[in-house]
Amino acid sequence: TCHNNKKLQYVGEILEKVMDLAAGKPMKTDRVEVSALLEDVLLCIGRDFEKDSITLIRDCPPGVWIQGDRVMLGQVFLNLMLNARRAMLPKGGTLYFAARSTANGTRIELTDTGCGMSAATLSRIFEPFYGDDQSQPDYDGNGLGLYFCKHILDVHQGSIQVQSEPHRGTTFRILLPGS
Repeated sequence: TCHNNKKLQYVGEILEKVMDLAAGKPMKTDRVEVSALLEDVLLCIGRDFEKDSITLIRDCPPGVWIQGDRVMLGQVFLNLMLNARRAMLPKGGTLYFAARSTANGTRIELTDTGCGMSAATLSRIFEPFYGDDQSQPDYDGNGLGLYFCKHILDVHQGSIQVQSEPHRGTTFRILLPGS
């Protein structure tokens, strides 16, 4: 139950932050270690990867920092990892998560070996309410996850880029101010 309580607390914090963001309240920023944030996110979803035959490769050394709202940035990681998981179902695959400090900030990369996306889909993935449900007929999302990810990163003076090919997987590259 400790795991479930922490998960519920985390979900509650995310909801509170989304409501604050929607209301235009100022965001509180802290110095956040990427590897520790990744561990928090994995508390919510880590078991799903194993049971779905997905191997998670972490290339995220301690001491890589970002400046921002821990809960909101965790939501970005959570959403991207859940999307990667869904893209690799039912056959499984590999999810690679890397973080590095650079002269321009902190670079975070998530690469999956899932179904990938067409150029037409790529051109629209950050639009609200857009969902490419043709490749996933049982998908029940609302088309807001990537829209919110981009918005959260914009608020943090960050950026997100995506590269994908059908049947070859997807890579998301995030650049955030370091700390």
